[in-house]
Amino acid sequence: MPFVEGFFFFLLTGDIPSMEDVQEVAEEFSKRHVVPKYVYDILKAMPTDSHPMVMFSTAILAMQRESELLKNTTRDI
Repeated sequence: MPFVEGFFFFLLTGDIPSMEDVQEVAEEFSKRHVVPKYVYDILKAMPTDSHPMVMFSTAILAMQRESELLKNTTRDI
């Protein structure tokens, strides 16, 4: 039975995942499953006829402030 996590692993690596690989991806997904309330607020503020991909892109871009890379990077401006 294919798993979403296994397909995601395959898309990223091009390799057929083992059950261990699938479990690792599932654990990573579970650590990152919380969507901040402000993202929902942004999506609700968009016009009802907004294209789903526009909404998806907007939500992803809005979550930039949650970026672990950003949190670990010092800015020299």
